[in-house]
Amino acid sequence: MNEQVDVVEMFISVNGEGDEMGRRTAFVRVFGCTANCPQCDTPYGKGDKTEEVKKISGQDIINFCHKNHMKHVTITGGEPFEQVGIREIIRFLIQHGVSVTIETNGIQKPEALDPRVHVVVSPKPWMLNDKNRDSYFYWSQWGATFKFAGTPADIERIRKWYKIFRLNKAYIMPWIDPAKTTVANMKNAYIELLAAVNEKFDDGEDIRVVPQFHKYLWLNQRGV
Repeated sequence: MNEQVDVVEMFISVNGEGDEMGRRTAFVRVFGCTANCPQCDTPYGKGDKTEEVKKISGQDIINFCHKNHMKHVTITGGEPFEQVGIREIIRFLIQHGVSVTIETNGIQKPEALDPRVHVVVSPKPWMLNDKNRDSYFYWSQWGATFKFAGTPADIERIRKWYKIFRLNKAYIMPWIDPAKTTVANMKNAYIELLAAVNEKFDDGEDIRVVPQFHKYLWLNQRGV
């Protein structure tokens, strides 16, 4: 296994979002993302490389999982699909008995992706546009889980694209400024988002309002 990717951190925690909420997992945070999202909540996952960014192979990840008694890996970022060797590493992990979830903004359309990987597409509201339509439609047909993040002001746009992508189910989380992440602010943001979803979405549209559970436990603390 010669393929390597740039990784800024690996740690054991519990998944706090969407249909993976509550699942214990080994997180692998790759380094590098060109999306330039305003007020990114993981700024250390992009920009100029520092000494903490390491070249990591699939075998390194397997060793980390064995050491920590893990059989599941969540690859996040940064943006995983901007890593040249990511598809080969995913295949290597699965072949060695490790199940894989990959979190992506969905702009990339990788070819020859192992169909056994669980893909979670998390577009930000400003990514939902005609330029990225084909990419998100590709992922909806692929069977990826969609996990939106936004505020009440974004609900009409999210519903529009929920229908364009012909989704049967999706998740939506409240988005707040990372600098204002407190339990009280997250609770208020959730209540406001829930009210907006109840108002704008029809009963037959399965959009599930979920919190970012891990932030209730650790706020924006790294490595947990």
